[in-house]
Amino acid sequence: MAHGQWERWLREEVDIHPRVAQMHMKVAETPGLKTRTSSQMGLDALYLIATLPPEERTREHTLKSGVTKTVDEMTVRELREVKAALKKERERGNKRKYAHRKRKLTTNWSAALLAQCATRLRKLNTLRFAKKTQTHGGHPRACA
Repeated sequence: MAHGQWERWLREEVDIHPRVAQMHMKVAETPGLKTRTSSQMGLDALYLIATLPPEERTREHTLKSGVTKTVDEMTVRELREVKAALKKERERGNKRKYAHRKRKLTTNWSAALLAQCATRLRKLNTLRFAKKTQTHGGHPRACA
């Protein structure tokens, strides 16, 4: 099949939307979903499970309702709830990580800026002192 013909072939010959085909492929390539339970689940539920991180597929999750279930016991709505909670948790972790990096960069930048300012002040004071000590006709020269 020529490049770019796959979607057309899916639509015309197989009568399936490319997104649905991609979902089927994701489910098929995910280890652990080829079980007896998965044969009774819908494509949406299987796809949601397949797109979870591998370590989250095997552990129990506590839902907002307080019920604890494994992913193969959940409805599509519950799987979406779990995915949303995991995403929120991951984003919070990223914010903390980046906030720490930002503080570290700001601190490093501030320290570097202070060091540069101190160096410039020392040079400036050295120049001023040198100008004051230069004599012109026996009198110290005024600082400009």
